[in-house]
Amino acid sequence: VTADTISYAKTNADIASASSAGVATFLDPAFNGRFVVDSNPTTTTFTYWYLTEDVPYTLSTNGVMAYSPWKNIYTCPPSTSAVVSTIAICNQSQSTAKYQLAVASTLDPERKEIFVWNDTIDPSNHTFFTLGLIIDENVKYLLFGCDAEGVSINVFGTEMT
Repeated sequence: VTADTISYAKTNADIASASSAGVATFLDPAFNGRFVVDSNPTTTTFTYWYLTEDVPYTLSTNGVMAYSPWKNIYTCPPSTSAVVSTIAICNQSQSTAKYQLAVASTLDPERKEIFVWNDTIDPSNHTFFTLGLIIDENVKYLLFGCDAEGVSINVFGTEMT
């Protein structure tokens, strides 16, 4: 229904409240994980929060990666700000890939810090972002995630002290 709620049909009568552990698994591996239901705003929806990642991941060098929830591409140094002018993403593989970008205050970004989520890039193709994105010591990480091997990222910008 929304970014953090789902809708379901109530098919039986109410039962007494009980605690239960469970695992939510989605078709999109970026959402595969363990979640905690934290409220029931209506009789047919619930909200949840992300607990842990179930998908194993590996990282390689130079921004080319296997599936990774997030890789830190750039950290803004203390007493510095940076303007990211261009981000170039290149899919060097033979399969379509999904990728994510975030500018965050921690290495585990909040939903509001993600500015590209599961966009696709075709095999042997590239995409560019021209941004003017400001990063500083408060919001200091530029993060990248991808669900395929052979996807590289290059970031261009200027640091100011």
